[in-house]
Amino acid sequence: MPSRSNPQASPPDSPKAGSVEGLLVRSHQAPAFIGVPRSTFYVLAKREDFPRKIVLGTQTTGYLRDELRAWVVSQRRPAK
Repeated sequence: MPSRSNPQASPPDSPKAGSVEGLLVRSHQAPAFIGVPRSTFYVLAKREDFPRKIVLGTQTTGYLRDELRAWVVSQRRPAK
């Protein structure tokens, strides 16, 4: 039996062209987006320098994709 895939489902790193959704990373996708475990993500999210989450609805939050990317780049340290 062929697998059913949702043609509208996009991985967190591929924005939908022309949509607001492409600008955001939902909170449950953010740990994978920055490449850390969920528990580490919540510790990082409490830091002053971490991007602020955006409230999208009563039970929905997200982060601006570009802010998360910029934060990851800012955390890079030269290899020793």
